[in-house]
Amino acid sequence: MRLMTRLLTTTLGFAMLATSAFADNGDCRLIRGAETPDDTSDDVSVCRQDTWIHQATAKLGNAAGFGHDTFPSWNTTQPTASYTTGAGGAYVANSAFHQLVGSQDPRGSAVFEGTYTGVLDTIGVNLYALMPAPSNEVNIALTVDDEQIFGASQEVRGAPAGDFLKLSFAFVNLHAVLEGLGLPNEPGQQHSITLAVNGTYALNDAGAFVYDATEAPAGLLFNLENNKMTQYAKIDPFGG
Repeated sequence: MRLMTRLLTTTLGFAMLATSAFADNGDCRLIRGAETPDDTSDDVSVCRQDTWIHQATAKLGNAAGFGHDTFPSWNTTQPTASYTTGAGGAYVANSAFHQLVGSQDPRGSAVFEGTYTGVLDTIGVNLYALMPAPSNEVNIALTVDDEQIFGASQEVRGAPAGDFLKLSFAFVNLHAVLEGLGLPNEPGQQHSITLAVNGTYALNDAGAFVYDATEAPAGLLFNLENNKMTQYAKIDPFGG
């Protein structure tokens, strides 16, 4: 009996590790309540959803900043065409607007707007920048349900990606942040989300954020697992 119990325990342990190791897009997991398995009243689950940013009507995202288009947004369809064949869009960014006109002015900051439905806890972000003087430091603003959750300059992870600089960062602890603000964050809840970014130096950061192409599959990974954030700079709005 002891041997059978030990075997069952070991098998269950390997199964849990495998589930954790191979969790991916579409998978759900507990972020609260795992320590009280006999009491489900305190359980909070989140589900991962991978999305990719796509151009709006105009290829140049700045058109939205001047009131001539909607902002680029995201969905669960991955880009399938190359920018060398004319696919993709770009948002030209320069922090001069940010510094001299207004914080994250959409004429000079790349702004992406969309939604996520469900309980929200983390957001991983992958952007692809084409800049003459690439820098890993960018101004970032995240707004959820009309509340600015984060707004500051931030050093992010940068890595060469063909003709681009891939910039990766992840917002964590969002469930606690939204809870502290008294914002609804339940299953089925649709969150409106705005992400704005630009470089930090007005004189040498002019460039573009490219998206909606196979070489630049920019996107947002909702509820990305913490154990998959090794290539991301973590941003905790609580400052932790």
